[in-house]
Amino acid sequence: MAILETPGKMYALAAVLSVLAIVAAILRFYARRLLKSVRIEMDDYMIVLALVCHIFTLGTGLCMFIGAAFGDLGRHTRIDAQGMPIFTRRTQIFQQIAYASQLTQTLTFGFTKLAVLFFYRRIFTNGRVLYAIRTMFVLVTVWTVAFFFTNLLQCFPISVNWTGWGAAVDSCINTNEMFLAQAWSDVITDGNRPTAARARQNSNKLNSNDSLLTYSMRTLIPVLPSSNR
Repeated sequence: MAILETPGKMYALAAVLSVLAIVAAILRFYARRLLKSVRIEMDDYMIVLALVCHIFTLGTGLCMFIGAAFGDLGRHTRIDAQGMPIFTRRTQIFQQIAYASQLTQTLTFGFTKLAVLFFYRRIFTNGRVLYAIRTMFVLVTVWTVAFFFTNLLQCFPISVNWTGWGAAVDSCINTNEMFLAQAWSDVITDGNRPTAARARQNSNKLNSNDSLLTYSMRTLIPVLPSSNR
């Protein structure tokens, strides 16, 4: 039995995932309020920036709602008598939303990575771990800026991204190679964060149970953002 995608499913997916992200962020700041001795830090601000971008990505949020309501998201592409796809106004809107999502998705991943690194910097004081964290700050910042502008300028003029069925050879870079490079480097920059075992050995702020709970999230970090691709 074939599984049919419908606009209704797109609305539901966008709503549920967006609400979950917002609730998680609210609970984070509520916990800060309960612990009056804990102030708002840079990792909290990075999470807010990631949340703002996340709401506007194709996987969840406003882009998905617009794509389903006014574009072809969740719908089959219309074809003509010769079996060729028909480019319509709805198709153009879908292409515009897909292009916008590439930009906001890159920012979302970058801010999320930086939030985790700021969190690590806040709880660890060992010099070697701090050097590793600072190195990752530079790498993640360069990764975010580089791939944001690579996605932004993948075709010139930019309107080529939504005026046809794909990247034009004479107007665009090899987008398949770009996406592969971004996906693999995304996973690598996640995996190169300080390991749980090493960080536990060098931390004087967390007990063993707290460290295990804190770093269990590290196993999810490479999976969750990359799965959105």
